[in-house]
Amino acid sequence: MALDAAGKVIANLEGDRTIEGFQGMMKSGKEYTELKAKAEKGDPVAKVEFFIRALKLGEFKLDAARKYNETLKGVSAEQKAQIDGEIVGLEVNDILEPLNAVRDRAKAKELQIAAGKKFWAMEQSGRIPSGDDQFGPFYGYMLLFAESDKNIPAFEKALAAMKDHFGPRLRKDFLQAKEEILEKMKEEKAEKDAKEGGDKKDK
Repeated sequence: MALDAAGKVIANLEGDRTIEGFQGMMKSGKEYTELKAKAEKGDPVAKVEFFIRALKLGEFKLDAARKYNETLKGVSAEQKAQIDGEIVGLEVNDILEPLNAVRDRAKAKELQIAAGKKFWAMEQSGRIPSGDDQFGPFYGYMLLFAESDKNIPAFEKALAAMKDHFGPRLRKDFLQAKEEILEKMKEEKAEKDAKEGGDKKDK
């Protein structure tokens, strides 16, 4: 990584560790520093580009990112998509943060289910993280919530998303266990619906 005089990361190495890669990283760091200076002076174009790079470098917390985003002007559709994607990542991290300090397993599962409920709401509004480091907990905790809540659509959506994203990387025993849970949930719903239908006829 490239650092400024204060020790802050201003660029990360992308690609292989080659001379060209190192030069590209240093060039990116210089550009970031220049963009930041222009953004601080109020340059609207620089503010957008600086913000995108700063988000990728982890310079913003969720609330600060939302506030800064509201000050931007002239954002293209492509830039908006990049910003939205990064802010989704911050939202996921914000929801996951309470789990980092928990050591009690029962409490941890309770928080995981609560996180899964929030992730299901995000998924329904199309706010889905893209990276593996967030994608796994996003849909994994959604599965826990769906099982706890007997929410078949949420369970099916989460399981299908994990299959599609991870493919053969998904453990077979994990997949089999989840498919068995889904089948059981469907059977229980069918039995409940049949019973409720019978009760209505009796009345």
